[in-house]
Amino acid sequence: MPIPIDFTKLGPQDILEIAAFIEHEAKERYETFAAHLEAAGDRGAAAFFLTMAKLEGAHGSRISARRVARFADLPVHIRDVVEWDVEGPPLDRDRAGLTAAQALEIALASEVRARDFYTEALEHLVDPAATAVLAELRGDEVEHIRMLEQRRAAVPRGARR
Repeated sequence: MPIPIDFTKLGPQDILEIAAFIEHEAKERYETFAAHLEAAGDRGAAAFFLTMAKLEGAHGSRISARRVARFADLPVHIRDVVEWDVEGPPLDRDRAGLTAAQALEIALASEVRARDFYTEALEHLVDPAATAVLAELRGDEVEHIRMLEQRRAAVPRGARR
């Protein structure tokens, strides 16, 4: 379950820092899914999740670069010492029996939470530069949801457990 975030107490720098952590966490989770699915012999699903990991890594890098460009002279306010659990399932590495269908369901729920995070953050931001990057990321999350739904639809009905 995601930790509660009180956006009313956060500034644009804080939100960008949290967003970067969330995207990095999502990248790690997708890499974990890919490793488990590769070990299970599902190379197609593993490749899909590696693609998702690359997208999340690019998002994290983009947010970090924007944070530095906008707030380079300010010290970091937020430390990455918690499991944010916004755009990913809990860091449970024991997923030996994980199927592609299960991974897709977990990933879809995670991407919906990420979209909702960005939607709520946008409601509280007044900084135009931060608002622009978060609006862009919210659009990316909507695209990820579409990609996951499309991939899930291709899974045979009997394998969707």
